[in-house]
Amino acid sequence: MLVGPAGTDFDLRLEKFVNEEWISVSLSLSSDSIEEISYTNATRGFYRFVVVSYRGSGTYQFGYDESVDLDALTPDRKSVV
Repeated sequence: MLVGPAGTDFDLRLEKFVNEEWISVSLSLSSDSIEEISYTNATRGFYRFVVVSYRGSGTYQFGYDESVDLDALTPDRKSVV
């Protein structure tokens, strides 16, 4: 979840690295300062969150709940970008 200052519009995107490029796998494009995404089809690989300011600027709060068992993944596949 991402929460920005009142009056701003930040967009939140989850991307996965596939075939030498980053592709969007989940996104939130609401028109206010609160964004939330969900992704349930996760497979092994490298992921990153991207935050883009559509309107306004300022400090935002970001957090995520990781329900994937990282210990089940091989050591070379554990990555937080």
